[in-house]
Amino acid sequence: MSAELILNLINEVLDSNLKLDKKVIKEEQVSMTLTYNAIPEIPLSEIGWSQLETREGGTEVPSEQRKQLQDFLSRIPGNDIAEKMKELNRFFEGDEEYLRQKGFIGEGGGASAAANIISYLTFYKTLTTIVTHFNAASAGFSFESFLAVLLNGYQVPTNSQTIADLVSRLGGKETPISLKLYKEGQLEAGGSFTDLCNDLVSKGEMQYVCVTKALQGKGLEQKGQLEFYRFNFNLDNVFNIISKSSGDESPKSVLLPKSFIESGGKNVEKLPTKKLELPSPEEVESTFVDALTKRFESNKEEIEAQLGPVDLKQILQVLDYANNENLISGERGKGTIKSSTINNALHPLFSNKVKNKSAMSKTLLGQIIIAANNEDVRKTYARTELSALRQTQINNLYFYEKDIKTLIKNSVDFYNQADEATKKKALTVSKGYVDTHHFKLNQNAIINIDKLAQPTPGNLFPEGQSKSKIEGATINIGIDNVKKMLDRVTGELNQIVFGIFTSLKSLTQQLQSYFAGGLKNDQEAEEARKSAISIEQKTAETQAQAKAEREAETAKAHRASATKRQARAGQRQIGTMSDVRESKEFDDQLQLLMKEVFGR
Repeated sequence: MSAELILNLINEVLDSNLKLDKKVIKEEQVSMTLTYNAIPEIPLSEIGWSQLETREGGTEVPSEQRKQLQDFLSRIPGNDIAEKMKELNRFFEGDEEYLRQKGFIGEGGGASAAANIISYLTFYKTLTTIVTHFNAASAGFSFESFLAVLLNGYQVPTNSQTIADLVSRLGGKETPISLKLYKEGQLEAGGSFTDLCNDLVSKGEMQYVCVTKALQGKGLEQKGQLEFYRFNFNLDNVFNIISKSSGDESPKSVLLPKSFIESGGKNVEKLPTKKLELPSPEEVESTFVDALTKRFESNKEEIEAQLGPVDLKQILQVLDYANNENLISGERGKGTIKSSTINNALHPLFSNKVKNKSAMSKTLLGQIIIAANNEDVRKTYARTELSALRQTQINNLYFYEKDIKTLIKNSVDFYNQADEATKKKALTVSKGYVDTHHFKLNQNAIINIDKLAQPTPGNLFPEGQSKSKIEGATINIGIDNVKKMLDRVTGELNQIVFGIFTSLKSLTQQLQSYFAGGLKNDQEAEEARKSAISIEQKTAETQAQAKAEREAETAKAHRASATKRQARAGQRQIGTMSDVRESKEFDDQLQLLMKEVFGR
């Protein structure tokens, strides 16, 4: 809450018939305190947050939604995500020495301290809303956009042939990041092995940031913790890690053709071309929607006789075909739909007609949903004769031994002894690359990534980190946790803001009494006038303090040159006149208000 924001808030109140918003201030006997609702409410907009327009000359202009969030989050210090999370955690812990050292409390606070406090609280409140108010898919998208703003970066557009979700621009460099958000105990890091290989060939490194959420409670009352893990895939460690990854198929991604190994990485003849990927989940979803709509229209009368009115749009929204990871067994376009997921998703909508949840998938509606995927979608993306011949070629080149473990070891050993150029070539002929595999690391693998990366870990962790878990970066979310932080710093905010609000409340009460009394009680009018003058004085003090702090920061940044210091001295005088003009504008507003109300 900068001085400008405080002034805007006051002006808004004065412009709204002088009615004090109960959400901003709550009166308890004779004392006043900030409530949770007083913390700025940032509208959630993953699209707006991610928008950065580049104008002629290369100047980036953020959208209105992004700038609003950016104004708050930019005040949180740190050159990477770990440093920022540690700062936020220390603020939450409320260590008095730390808060005093950072200027949150004690001498040296003022308007800048108020702005910093509100910025930290806004971070926690917005993150609480993202994590506790939405389903997993929606929370993931918003969380991604939110962190992109925090890291002064941007989101990576879909279909960009990269495994990165966002790019951080902290510390004077661009760092691509693949971001994952999962429930505690269910964490997974994975994605397209083909895209990962392309990233390593072009960039040499890809950072993963994995976040677990452990929440208790229900709905808006949820609270808990976020834990952050971070590591880097690089040319040195990628085969070590993926060869020990989760599942049966993921480790096979590192398999190399026998001819490539025997030729020392020189023979790439007769190697299969890269497998054509299945369409994106959104494209497969479009096929599913068309098939289900056709089947639904043909059976609508019978379906509604069984279940009552059915809103197909609602059904599709609940199923969330493109994003629901639990809906399909296997890849979309090839896998079958899970009856259990249909039961869990749809039964709440028809529980009055279908008493047994497990019977939902056996209804006609459930059956046509299954058929739309298992028959229509799978038929659309069925294997052709050419793909069958290609699979025979793959088997001959990559599975030249029966023991899979031996094949994996041969490939890893060859890769680790190769030079950089051969490693890059190996990535593009690996089975995971040509067959467009998806790899997967479970939570245990992520926690022990330092062991999986041996014997050639390379730059596995950023500087200052020795394990995948970022120590001291726990983020506590939930309305109750935010209220606890607010309680710790209310006293400091009182000194800066409440003097203004108290006079504003008095002004409101006196004016209401004056009008209710038929404009006859001059004493009440006089008291209202005094309150208005008090608002002007206290706001001017806060405004002047904020301006002084900005001038001090400017002077500090330019202290190196005596000539520039002299030039700045003149600029500061001009700046002082600007302060006077701003203060006079506020004076004029108050004088106009008093003239209209009191006739003075």
